[in-house]
Amino acid sequence: MTPVSLRNRENEPIESLSDWELRASPGPGRWKEGYSAHGLAKALVDGRGAEDLLSPLRESGAGDFEGLRLERTIAGGPSEMVARGQSVRAM
Repeated sequence: MTPVSLRNRENEPIESLSDWELRASPGPGRWKEGYSAHGLAKALVDGRGAEDLLSPLRESGAGDFEGLRLERTIAGGPSEMVARGQSVRAM
């Protein structure tokens, strides 16, 4: 799988965990090994995150996700996702 473009909200590139911590981490005390933000950052920086996110959708049988591709990731702060037509705000 082609690596996904990683950038922060100011459109600065993120190419390493150090970049992510400096430019997009959720803040002191919330950015450490074992926390979800750090784990997601590591997976995306390592180039396997997109597939790790999409595989469960494809395997669930809940719909046609075969053509779904992540093209870019914007890191930093709360994320907004759409689930079943409702906006979900993740902190």
